[in-house]
Amino acid sequence: LPALPEMTPGEPLAGEALEMAASLLADVSALLDPSVIVLAGPPEHVDPLVGVLQKVLDEIAPGPRVVRAALGNGSALLGAFHAASVVAFEGERFE
Repeated sequence: LPALPEMTPGEPLAGEALEMAASLLADVSALLDPSVIVLAGPPEHVDPLVGVLQKVLDEIAPGPRVVRAALGNGSALLGAFHAASVVAFEGERFE
């Protein structure tokens, strides 16, 4: 897989960098098959990426919904903690 493009804080994600980021995330989505993709980060990076990634996924792999993180900077850590606690107390679940 290619690397994520360089993203400078305060500078909007656009053009080729936006397309590269959406393409890479779509590839990862095809591999992991999630039902929801949650993006966190500065608005100048996440806001344009949500729409472009949703459009790409709708064309190549319909199903996942792309949303902006609602819990701020701690959302990834909270999600990992929740997933680990479910597995630890209830065992692994398969949908």
